[in-house]
Amino acid sequence: MNIRYAKFKENHIGLQFINYNQSPDNNATELGLLGIEFSCPDNVLSRAPFEGEQSLANIDLVDVVNVSIGGFGATPATPTTYQNKFADAIYGIRSQSSTAKIFNNEFTNIGIKEVICRLCEGAIFATDGSNLTIGGLLSGQNSNPFFRNYFKNSNVGIMTKGVNTILVQGNHFDKIGKGFIAHNASSSPITINENNEFYNVDNGIIAREITGIVTIEGNLFNPASLSTTDEFHYSSTAVTLQNYNDYATTTTNVIVSGNIIQDCRIGVHALNIPNISIGADMNSGIGNTITFTSEKGSYHCGIWIESCPSANIQGNEITKLSGRFSLEGITVTESADALINMNTITSADVPIHVFGNCSDTEFHCNYIDNQTEPGVGVVLDNAQLPDQGIKPSLAPPNGETWDNEWRGYTGSNYGVTGLPSQPFIWYFDVAQTYFDPNPDPAAISADALTSPDHFGCATLIANDDPDRDVRYGALVLDTLTFEDYSSEFIYKGKEQLYALIKSDTSILIRNTANDSVFTRFYNETMITNIALFDRVDSLILAGSLDPASDLNSSITDTNLIETNRKTVNDILINKVLMDVDLSATDSTTLEEIALQNPLTGGKAVYQARAILFLEVHYFNEALRLAHQLNETTNTVKTNLLASFELIPNPANDNCMVKFNEFNQKFVLQVIFIVKFLFSFIAEQELNMVFWGLCRNRFHEPAKSNSNHHWYGCTRQLYFDCRFIWEFTILRKYK
Repeated sequence: MNIRYAKFKENHIGLQFINYNQSPDNNATELGLLGIEFSCPDNVLSRAPFEGEQSLANIDLVDVVNVSIGGFGATPATPTTYQNKFADAIYGIRSQSSTAKIFNNEFTNIGIKEVICRLCEGAIFATDGSNLTIGGLLSGQNSNPFFRNYFKNSNVGIMTKGVNTILVQGNHFDKIGKGFIAHNASSSPITINENNEFYNVDNGIIAREITGIVTIEGNLFNPASLSTTDEFHYSSTAVTLQNYNDYATTTTNVIVSGNIIQDCRIGVHALNIPNISIGADMNSGIGNTITFTSEKGSYHCGIWIESCPSANIQGNEITKLSGRFSLEGITVTESADALINMNTITSADVPIHVFGNCSDTEFHCNYIDNQTEPGVGVVLDNAQLPDQGIKPSLAPPNGETWDNEWRGYTGSNYGVTGLPSQPFIWYFDVAQTYFDPNPDPAAISADALTSPDHFGCATLIANDDPDRDVRYGALVLDTLTFEDYSSEFIYKGKEQLYALIKSDTSILIRNTANDSVFTRFYNETMITNIALFDRVDSLILAGSLDPASDLNSSITDTNLIETNRKTVNDILINKVLMDVDLSATDSTTLEEIALQNPLTGGKAVYQARAILFLEVHYFNEALRLAHQLNETTNTVKTNLLASFELIPNPANDNCMVKFNEFNQKFVLQVIFIVKFLFSFIAEQELNMVFWGLCRNRFHEPAKSNSNHHWYGCTRQLYFDCRFIWEFTILRKYK
């Protein structure tokens, strides 16, 4: 097959191939679909039977093998000779169960215009086991401009849904809502590497429901050679990876390494991704380089993991070069057994933020240089952590230190501060000044060891297998206590230990006096709701949705964690995984759970956030204390106050909010009530108004006996329903 220089105008489908096999493979050089142009003026078909509709697809592939779309031309002097131009359709290329090589194409103005379709559009859209090579390299060279595809002015660049094998290399994305989306990518290898350029893209790469191999490596986000033309609308998150659950039995092979990320609001965000490697791991990869110079919203973070057990964050560089906005370097939220090793964090307002249950999470050889005075180092936010380092009795004769390095502080500033959930010790070498964490004495204690062993800061490592009795002995002996959220932390500890034993029953035998106690714990837990919910997860993962639904319905919940879990499971099994649209009640229910404090709400809070694709930041007392140390926080609030105008103020029913940066006005109407706790505003519960520009869902203050209420607003900077919970106080009244 060889089609060249054809022009297709106002077609419902330009070219459709069904059950076509182009063999042998022609390597996309001079055969295939070359130099073709697709167009639809005004983006609307004018003739029956599709009058008034959009073009569906420029090219539609169904059960096609080895088709080549685009080519790099006969000579280097004419790189666009064989370039195809796709435009004005819902899909540029739609592939179902097909194999194709897609080189040297330009996609412009692709996507659904009237509504936002979360999972059904893209300049390239692949489903049902497609195997696509999108862009590529010439052997021995960097990204080849003759192979590169260009994605411009569209909602979504590339979307894959289901099990597909995708290789994306050396492409260019400009003014795209979401550059690449992989949804439900179980067991399929997806590789996005080798100098893909994401420029003026809101979300660069999104992967959801992934249990297979995903490699995101060597890409450029906002390359320095290109200037950003829209400071607020684009550059939100470079890479975000989210699963509906952190399925403990899943061995996920996800690596995000060697990417250069400049001036995105968030560099890398992972939610419910077990065993993820961000940066280098024991086998391969190099760290990501993440820099910040300008404000993109209220929350900025280099690397943020939520509920990612056994995550590895190694060898990354995170730097704020300029700008008066608050930056968190690495945020570790409820991620047990994680390893944070050999990262360099410079001039971040909160270099490392640790939240909630992070049992056996270790910090090795991180270089923290906060040159903005006053500064903090590691902020603990009701954080459960083990001792950092090893005491002499467990590593004789002198103990072992993990040699995190603090620089840029004066003696009056704390390297480690905040609220731990339990006391723990940070060990350091007394002879090495910069290894001293200078802890807040109200938070933790540090132990200065003399001539200890040093773990070593020149090696990429794996988190060691923790001593069973040291880590879990108090839990199984019922002597474990916490200062706050004790029942919740204990429940989560039981969940983790049960899953650990279930995956490896040899843990029950360590030839210690506690063997019988651990065996008893396992047997007793097998008849509790913890085991039943674990069984529901296993059935979901196996695709046995009807049995999973029946078992979930049969569980009698006994606390908030279980109530949330049962509720989210019901929606997940019977709606989300069945591709049934959520009702308004479903969305409201999930939203209420997603906005809970995960310390009390449990893992279902993270599940709900992933289902709704919400970004939620919970500010409590520890973070407020950290922000008090940073004078840039007040500047951020002042800037945000200038971004909104509320008309009238105060308002009880309808009101208008003008967003200055958009130069538009939006009429808002109250629909339902929600309560928030923001301790950084006051140490009491307040009723707040939240408005988010997202499918007309808005909130008003609940009626209560509280004397003070607050008007506020959130900014919505996205193509679909994804919030930044950016609270701006507009008015206080009594």
